[in-house]
Order: sequence, then C-alpha cells, then structure tokens
Amino acid sequence: MHLKRIELTNFRQHRKLDVDFEGNLIAVLGRNGQGKSNLIGGIQFALTGAQPGFTKADLTTWGEKEGSVKLIFTAGSNNTEFVIVRKTNGDVTLKVDGETIKQSRKVEEALRDRAGLDKDLINQIVFVPQKGIDNILFDDPKNREVAFQRLIGIGNASKIYDALRTEIAAYDKPQGFDEAIARSREQLSGQQETAKTCRDVLGKYEDAIKKLPSKESLEKEVDRLASAQAAAEEFLNVSKRLSDAQASHEKALKALSEVGSVSEAREEELRKFVDNDSDVIRLLTRLEELSKAAIKAKEESDEVIEKASKVYEKYTTKLEDDRAEVKRLEAEKTAAEAEARSLRNMMKEASSDGSCPLCGAPASQEDISKHVKEKLSGIEEKLSAVSKAATAAHQALDKRENEESAAALEIDRAKTRYDAAKGALQNAKDKNVEGVEIDMVSFEVIYKGYVPADLPKVQSRLDSNRAELDIAISTKDAAKTARDNVARYAAQVDMLEQSKKAAAERISNMGIDPETIGDDSTKKCREAVEKARENLNAYNDILRDMASEKGRLEAAEKTIESTKKFIDDLVEKKELEDKVKGKVDTLKRVRDWFNIGPIAA
Repeated sequence: MHLKRIELTNFRQHRKLDVDFEGNLIAVLGRNGQGKSNLIGGIQFALTGAQPGFTKADLTTWGEKEGSVKLIFTAGSNNTEFVIVRKTNGDVTLKVDGETIKQSRKVEEALRDRAGLDKDLINQIVFVPQKGIDNILFDDPKNREVAFQRLIGIGNASKIYDALRTEIAAYDKPQGFDEAIARSREQLSGQQETAKTCRDVLGKYEDAIKKLPSKESLEKEVDRLASAQAAAEEFLNVSKRLSDAQASHEKALKALSEVGSVSEAREEELRKFVDNDSDVIRLLTRLEELSKAAIKAKEESDEVIEKASKVYEKYTTKLEDDRAEVKRLEAEKTAAEAEARSLRNMMKEASSDGSCPLCGAPASQEDISKHVKEKLSGIEEKLSAVSKAATAAHQALDKRENEESAAALEIDRAKTRYDAAKGALQNAKDKNVEGVEIDMVSFEVIYKGYVPADLPKVQSRLDSNRAELDIAISTKDAAKTARDNVARYAAQVDMLEQSKKAAAERISNMGIDPETIGDDSTKKCREAVEKARENLNAYNDILRDMASEKGRLEAAEKTIESTKKFIDDLVEKKELEDKVKGKVDTLKRVRDWFNIGPIAA
C-alpha cells in the first residue's frame, strides 16, 4: 500500500487540511497539539471507520454538523488506485477500477479482497507513542529489551511460534507415507487381478450367448405360441357361451308365451278408482280430525265458561266496595298508629305541673302516668284488631282478584283454542275443494257425498281395487321383462356367433382346423408356451448375469482409479512433507536467532 493524498474536512481540529505524500519514508513534524496524531488517525478512520479512543461525535470539529476524510492510495501488484471518502455520520464511498461502492460492509470486503487491507489487521498497527523512543534509548536494559521487542514485533513472533508448536512437533516426526504408499500399491495389484477375472468371466458369457438363438426370435416364438393358445381358449370359451345364450333364448321365448295380458282400458279405470278413493280417504280423514278438534274445543270452552260463572257467583259484592273497605281499615290502622306514637311521647314527656295532658284535670305524676298507660293500652288493642282486620281484608281481596283473573284467563285460552280449531275448519271450507261440504254450526263434514262413517267402506273398496291394479301392473311388467330378455339373449346369440366366426378364422390362419379344437389342444398349447418362456427366461438370466459381471467390472475399475489417485495424493503429501520440514528448520533458526524461547517464558 502506498499513500498518495489525504484531505481532512472538519475532522478533529483540522477544519481543512490537504496533504500529498511523496516517497516511501514520510515524517510528520510539529509542536504538541498541532494535529499530528489526528492526521494519522484520519488515515485509520478512512480505512476502518473508527479512531481508537474517540467516538464518532468526538471526531467532528466542534461547532460543525459533520466531518469527512478523503484518502487516495495505491495497492496490489498492479498499483490499483483506491479513493475512499468516509464521513463522521457513517456514510462511506469507495471508488476503484471505475466502480463505486457505498455500503460499509461491501467497502470493507473490497478493501480486504482487492487491497489486502483487513480491518482487524489495520487496527493492530503499532504506533510508537511519544517518549517511546526515549524508553528504547535511555531506559534500564530490561525495560529497553521489552520496548524494543514490542516495537519490532518479536513478541508477536513468539506467539506465532507458540501457535505453530503443535504443527512443528508433528512434522518433526515422520508421517509414514512410504508404508502407506506400499500398502496402497499392494491393494491396487489385488484390484487389478479382480478386474481381470471379471473380464474373463464376461468373455465366457459372450461366447455362450453367441451359440443361442437371438432374443428377438425367442420372444417371437413365445408370442406366436401364446397367440395360438389365446385363440384356442377364446374359441372354446365363445362356443360354450354361445350354447348357453341359445338355451337362455329358448327359455325366454317360453316364458314370454306363458305371461298373461291386461287391457290398457281396465288398468286406466282401476287407476282412476284408486286415485279417487285415496283422495276421499285422505281429505275426509283430515276433515274429520278438524271437526273433532272444533267440537272438543267448543265443549272445553263451554265447560270453562261454566266454571268461571261459578267463580263470579261466589262473590256477590262489588269489587269496588271490597277495595273501599280495605282503604278504610288501612286509614283506621294509620290513625291508631299515630295516636299510639303520641301517647308514647306523652309518657316520655309527662308534664310536671300537676295537670293531666289528656283531660287537663289536676293530677299527680303517678296518676298522669297511669292514665296515659290505660289510654295507650286501649289504643294498642284497637290497633291490633284493626291490623288483623286490614290483613284479612287484603288477603280476601287478593284471593278474589286472583280467582277472577284466573277464570278470565282460562276463558280467553279456551276461546283461543276454539277459535283456532274453528278457524282451521273454516280454512278447509274456504279452499273451495270440489265436493267438500262443512256445517260450521254442528261441524259436520261431507266429501263427495261421503261422511266419516263411510271411511271403512271406502277403504275396503280401495284395497280391492289397489290389489287388482297391482296384479295388472305386475303382469304388464312381467311381459315387458320377458320381451326384454328375448331381445337381449337374441342379441347375445348374434354377437357370440360373430365372435366364434372371428376366432375360427384366426385359428385357420395359424394352420389349425377349428373342428379339431378341444381341451387337449389348449393343454398342448399351454405346455408349448411354457417351454418357450423357459428358453426366453434362460436367455434373460444370462443377460442378467452379464450385466451383473459388467457392474462388478465397472466397480473394480472405479476402485482402481480411486486407489491410483490415493497413491498420487500420498506421493504429493510426502513431497510436501519434505518441503515443510525445510521451512520448519528455517522457523527454528529464526526462533533461535531472536532468542524466542526465553522471551516467551
């Protein structure tokens, strides 16, 4: 990395500072507090986004909103130019090779990958602090040794050696690559022998299969014999089915001749009788239910009104007189309570001037108290009697009102049920169904001249007509089924005759006389097919064994290639071991030269 230029704007005490760097060795001189350290810190901030010991707020010049550092440098074998601008508010921009990068993470990756500047490595740069040179030159020997080691990085070299101590110890011992290479070469020899055996076996299979008929010819023979077997079996099967179909056809013709017949007119007449009687039974039954409900509701209503009349007759007096009596007794009770309270107060505040508060006559205190008590006792007796009378009057009035209300409620409910039943019957009448007659006074119903008492007679007639209709329908269905069976079996016979003819032609084309086909013929065909399939299966077994042997050969060849590669890797590792041993020896010499052993201790 080679610095070319840095521009500081409102960074620490530098409001505006531009510095061009020339040459390989650069010295920055100035008095204390002039910003030498912050100039170096600006380089570190531009590359890492931070300056040790300061927050981002501390990096901005006092009184300014933000500061920035622009750093131009070259790096890499091609001296690629990098221009990075980083602001104290966190924004950063990197320009390199004509590309502009703005995200902090991507800038960090670009500096590491393209310039070799790792953030952690930059932060580990050691700057000799002020008076550090004095410590190296003029301090006591022990402190000078420590300061000098820190300056030139001997301590870091010791840490590196300690970190590599395990690897150094490992390479001090031989890794046994020669023995491993020898064992692998012995395994390779065995694998090559296995591959040779597989090739020999595979050659024998190939010689054997050349002496056999081709797979295509064997498959054709199987197909030919199988077709002959199928054709023979089909011919026998079709012949049997044709015989069965012909017998079924004859049977269906006989069944058709035995089925009776019913005239269409009689069937239609029976349907009308059944429909008419069904309507009479259905509607007359419903009307009877509505009529009974209306009669019952009327009877219940009359009964409830009669019971209510008895309740009303029970109370001859007017309700207003009973309520007036209750009010009078309540008023009398209230007056007695007030008088009793007044007498009790008199007893508490009896006059001491010698006159009775009740009559005003001269009396002693004792006489006055006695007189008031007698008066109070009489009032309390009267109050008790009036209270009982008032309570009884209240209870009697409540009972009367409850009984009369209950009677009125029952009347309303009974009337509602009656009105509903009568309304349902009236609704049935209002529908104007032809033949319906209803007397809304006696609730008698008639439908098509029939009354509810005629229902058993109509039901009996309906059952008779329905039974006759069922017989007619059953006869008609049986005749249709018989005709359908005749037609179906006739169609089957035709189809099977055509199938038998086609099967006979197939057999004739194969050179077989259809007349000679029997169960023995199909058995011979099956045996021939099984023999041909056995030959084909044997051929396929050979092909399978060959494929298996090819698979073993391919696996052996892959293992040979893998073993060869493993041997090459071992040879390469052995050569690397020899090279590393030389480097380890060099590292040991460096350790001894720097005297790392005592320093690490």
